[in-house]
Amino acid sequence: MLWWTIQKLKWGNGMTRWLAAEKLGESRDPLAVDGLIEALTDRDKYVRQAVAEALGKIGDARAVTPLIAALQVEFDSTGHKAAAEALGQIGDARAVGPLVAALRSLDCAQVAAEALVKIGAAAVPALFAELQDEHGYARYLAAKALTRIDPNWSKSEAAKRLL
Repeated sequence: MLWWTIQKLKWGNGMTRWLAAEKLGESRDPLAVDGLIEALTDRDKYVRQAVAEALGKIGDARAVTPLIAALQVEFDSTGHKAAAEALGQIGDARAVGPLVAALRSLDCAQVAAEALVKIGAAAVPALFAELQDEHGYARYLAAKALTRIDPNWSKSEAAKRLL
């Protein structure tokens, strides 16, 4: 059954491919990861979104590099958000740099900040560095993320100035 669903990612209309991605995500089966990674470049943005969401649900580290690529090249906010959210669900430290860069992107900045919170302690050094950024909103989101990762940080003088 899994093989058949993976095959549906490759053919049919957008709805068929979207439904296949949804089903594979619900299965949480690591055997679906390679087929889903291939589908991250589907021509339909809704299929790409469903694929990214499925990869996040499965949580396999093999998806980190392709999701980072999707985060960096995706042209629509739906795809950016889905890739950022999936990276947060996987929780791999390799995603920290690209997610911090996404804090400067208005279309997915909040989702990127939430993903960094999910990654946790591995994101702290990059978030502290982001506090020096000239982009005010990115700086604010970095401060908020640090506060959620370490509630004691919110009591610091630096946090009080930024929040």
